[in-house]
Amino acid sequence: LMLSNLSLGLSLAWPRRGQWRRALAPAGSGATSLNYYAWHRAVGLWLVAPAFALVCAGVLMAWDVPFARWFDDSRPLPSVRMAEDEPLASAKPSEASAVLVALRRYPGAKLAALTLPRERQPWFAVRVTQSDELRRFSGQTITYVSSRSGRVLGDYDALKVPLKTRFWDALYALHTGEAGGYAGRGAVAALGMSLLTSMILGLTLWATRRARRLSAKANRPAADAYRVQSAKT
Repeated sequence: LMLSNLSLGLSLAWPRRGQWRRALAPAGSGATSLNYYAWHRAVGLWLVAPAFALVCAGVLMAWDVPFARWFDDSRPLPSVRMAEDEPLASAKPSEASAVLVALRRYPGAKLAALTLPRERQPWFAVRVTQSDELRRFSGQTITYVSSRSGRVLGDYDALKVPLKTRFWDALYALHTGEAGGYAGRGAVAALGMSLLTSMILGLTLWATRRARRLSAKANRPAADAYRVQSAKT
């Protein structure tokens, strides 16, 4: 719905040749309804490109199936059979030891998430954030540590996975602004507020024009009577 609205708005607001400067920076003179229209159009033109990017990223994430299967198939889970065949260590691996194994593999990384072992997934999934990842708060570098032996069963460096998987990982960072850190998130929040501002300007324009039409319709009988009386005179 948002993509269709953006496309329709862009087609309606597209300036003619030589009118881009005026469209992007309206002078603010003329009737009130014209000023509302000018700013509604200008705000829309400013926002349409980044809004398209953010909304497209959100749409792709919403269609997690089947897209994720293709984009993320280069980062498969470890083999369950191989994990169950791991020899039991003298001391059962703990959550802390699993995290330590992952952090040693990626010096300077920060812990992002820890998934505990399950019945059919006997391993710890330790996700860390490397400094160069786009997902600055929830990185996608994953290390699978056996809950039986404490050995590494699988390891996926987010900076070295295939391009299609890096593209998939980047969608969330783009959609939320996480790719730009706190500044990026602030920019996305400002974009959302600007879209709301554009909607308010559009509704105000519609209400102003509607009030003008109703006023003209209400005054029409009196104007018609005056013209008839003037014709008789």
